[in-house]
Amino acid sequence: MNLVDFLKADTPVRLGLWLGRVVPLERGRKIALKLGAFLASRKKNPIRMGILANQTVISGGRLSPEELEKRCLETCQSMVVNLFEYFYYYRHREELKSAYTLSAQAQEMFFKDGKNGEALLFIGPHLGNFDLMTSIVAISGINGLVLAVPSPTAAYKAQNKLRAEQGLMVMPMSLNAFRQARKILAEKGVVITGIDRPSEDPNLKRMPLFFGQPSRLTTFYEKLAIDSGAKIRIGAAIRQPDGHYYVVASEPIYFTADDKADDGNIKKITAVIEPWIQEYANQWAILKPLWPTHTKIEEARK
Repeated sequence: MNLVDFLKADTPVRLGLWLGRVVPLERGRKIALKLGAFLASRKKNPIRMGILANQTVISGGRLSPEELEKRCLETCQSMVVNLFEYFYYYRHREELKSAYTLSAQAQEMFFKDGKNGEALLFIGPHLGNFDLMTSIVAISGINGLVLAVPSPTAAYKAQNKLRAEQGLMVMPMSLNAFRQARKILAEKGVVITGIDRPSEDPNLKRMPLFFGQPSRLTTFYEKLAIDSGAKIRIGAAIRQPDGHYYVVASEPIYFTADDKADDGNIKKITAVIEPWIQEYANQWAILKPLWPTHTKIEEARK
């Protein structure tokens, strides 16, 4: 079994749950740093290739080869540390309550939005600890539908099961899931989804600008927001140097049918997440190239 197949299996999730139960937090972080360094060192690893391609774009091509390698190392280490901490706090749920602080906007989102009779579409980039963010949503008392990655691997299925065990309803993205999300928003409920995973549609025609370049950024949530009139909040759990998390959230955003032209609605989202990603670039864990030109470049390198 190669590295990619191993990561797609449910074995890493089972291993993470075991480590989260038996390994102390600080020791687990040290183990995760070493695993992240190993991941970054595998030259033909598709994950590494995707990180390098995406970091090249968000840095504006200004990173030297050495700086780009350093960024890749930091990103892989951040990703594995975040995963360990997610499993650790899953096993030690009481400790999670003191592991993060909410920004003022995040406090509004958790304690007012979604509980005041207004539909809420909570969306997030894979920035900071994306998985832990779902745990924070769950313990805050927000009962929502999570639209997860379509056609999930065994690893994703195992992660979705953990989310469901925390009280969230999880459905891989499909036509049926889209209909369910539309129904929930019509009933003034909450829908949660990621927004920066690249579309897998081979015939994709709509490519909104992201960091100034046409991208494979998904836009499926736009119709949900327009049809329901839902309030949109963007959020992320950003890891601080001391290991504490700071949960950030955007001001409320609303989509309109008029703004669909020229990707006006999507620009409202990218205007928020681009500065976040640039500030915390080594915490942005999108592992497949988001930009078509860089996808071809990385494929040529293999």
